[in-house]
Amino acid sequence: MEVGGDSLMARLLRKTVSVFNSSAHFDIDGSNRRCSVVPSSLPPSLYLNCCVCVLMVALFSLVQVYSSRLRRVICASFYPQREKMRVRFLYNVLLQSNRKCPTSDRKCSSDRLVCNCCQTGDVQYQPT
Repeated sequence: MEVGGDSLMARLLRKTVSVFNSSAHFDIDGSNRRCSVVPSSLPPSLYLNCCVCVLMVALFSLVQVYSSRLRRVICASFYPQREKMRVRFLYNVLLQSNRKCPTSDRKCSSDRLVCNCCQTGDVQYQPT
């Protein structure tokens, strides 16, 4: 028995058949070439479609950030008192975190001071 082909399956079948090699001679042609797919290159339009999809995802992620900021600005224009409360709350949180931390515990992290003792997040919102 002779097994043709260069694929992994053909080699495995060839080794398996060689173990059971008997004195009888059979003329069987076992090739997997009829089943294998002929490789071909992808059309350029498919590459273009993939690039456009990746660019759209990147664009939407950037637009999402700025739309969130715009939403806050629009809400602030309609509800100025609420915006004033929000800014005051954030300012107070910043002041409290700076007051709690001794200067020796502060470490520089990118563009702001971060305190090891203030990472518990125990500051609560108290509207006045």
